Amino acid sequence: MKRRTATLILLGAPCLLVMATLVMAARGGGADAEAAPHAADRDVRQARQLVEGILNHVAEDRGDAAFDDLKRHSTIPDEELDALATETAMLRFQLAERWGPHIGLEFVEARQVGDSLMRLNYIEKRRNLPIRWTFDFYRAERTWTIVALDWEDVGNRLLDR
Repeated sequence: MKRRTATLILLGAPCLLVMATLVMAARGGGADAEAAPHAADRDVRQARQLVEGILNHVAEDRGDAAFDDLKRHSTIPDEELDALATETAMLRFQLAERWGPHIGLEFVEARQVGDSLMRLNYIEKRRNLPIRWTFDFYRAERTWTIVALDWEDVGNRLLDR
């Protein structure tokens, strides 16, 4: 199994984890019971819009634009993101040769746990094999933060859950 993860804290040989902060509109907090589901839907839509923008840059081999988006929404030092961008570009070049060209993105699911955690899963469709992308968000108060992004070239593992 080949696993590719983007991160600043080396957790293990193939496992890296990127922490990036991004400011998003806060979730509505009215007492109206009907407003809560709509606020949750808005949270997911806003998170998806941001993530899909980043993934579209990646898919177009515009990693520089993807990492520029992360820099604008992150407290991670630019030097660390630049190093991560270089490594990611090299790995994606290797993926293109082995697993074929990018042919699309597909949203798989959004999962929210309580009011503070959300995960978005996507697959990047390649000609020969999907790549799974996971973005984890955390909200302590009113701002959603990307606390982890992960990608691996065994996207069919989503079926194991």
